[in-house]
Amino acid sequence: MGRNSAFFLLVLCVLVLACQSHKEVSLEDVRQYMLEESNGLYKKIEIGKTKFEAFYKPTDLLVGQDMGETKNGQKAKQLYGDYAKQLYFVVNIGHDGKDMEWYTAHLKEQSLASDLGPYFQLYADEGREIALKGYIMPTLAGVSDKSTFLLAFDEAPKKSEKLTLHIDEMGFETGEVKFDFKVEDLARVPKINWK
Repeated sequence: MGRNSAFFLLVLCVLVLACQSHKEVSLEDVRQYMLEESNGLYKKIEIGKTKFEAFYKPTDLLVGQDMGETKNGQKAKQLYGDYAKQLYFVVNIGHDGKDMEWYTAHLKEQSLASDLGPYFQLYADEGREIALKGYIMPTLAGVSDKSTFLLAFDEAPKKSEKLTLHIDEMGFETGEVKFDFKVEDLARVPKINWK
């Protein structure tokens, strides 16, 4: 076999192997990546009887919620336009094995149940507060062992290296709780090809 033929076979083998190793990223792949603590997107802490979990929710998961597994590039582009202007975090808080709504209702602390916005802040590493645009808290009192919040914040400043999610004292005697997220970890989330 000549040199040109050997070189051609080598290039062909490399191309075949490269094509075989490429795997489409699915919604489940992104979910698993997000929940793997070593990737820096999922944090948890337990203080006394109160358990806090916080994780960054990638735009692909929000788009996926609206689209399901169907791949429609035009619709995905529109949804990205809607979601990409904000940062999304999910916070789970449980106290003594119960959700917050159940706990606060039994303690008669209705101010917590009606307006939780002031309890969550996000700061860029230079100390600038990033505005909370809104939050969603499903009301499932007594059904779960935790309350879940989807928090939407403005985009982080371009030069930020770290974001810190603050959760103020909510009546559980935990003090302020902080979770640090590296911006580079948020940027490394695998992307879904919606085409």
